[in-house]
Amino acid sequence: SGDGEYQAWVDSGGILPFPGGESREQFTERTLHAFLQATEELLEEKTGMAAFVVHGGSIMSILGEYGFPKKAFYEWQVKNGQGFLVHLDETAWRSGDRKLTDIRSIL
Repeated sequence: SGDGEYQAWVDSGGILPFPGGESREQFTERTLHAFLQATEELLEEKTGMAAFVVHGGSIMSILGEYGFPKKAFYEWQVKNGQGFLVHLDETAWRSGDRKLTDIRSIL
């Protein structure tokens, strides 16, 4: 591309703010906040299962933070239409041990 800002973003591995947009750090913070809020509501409602239909970057942010065993952000990259099935132990989660476990890829 002839756009220097865009090329700088690509060269940074997505760390720099997207031209005219937010940084990966800002995106991750926003994504994790929304995920925690939604998860809390689901736990309060005693929902046994739920599905989040989200962008791959959201998946990478959430699993990069809470996925166990730990993997780096880009190691959670998914193909179009792909996702993950995860387990959340409510007692552990509420006690502050926030982990998503038994992670399995789904298509």
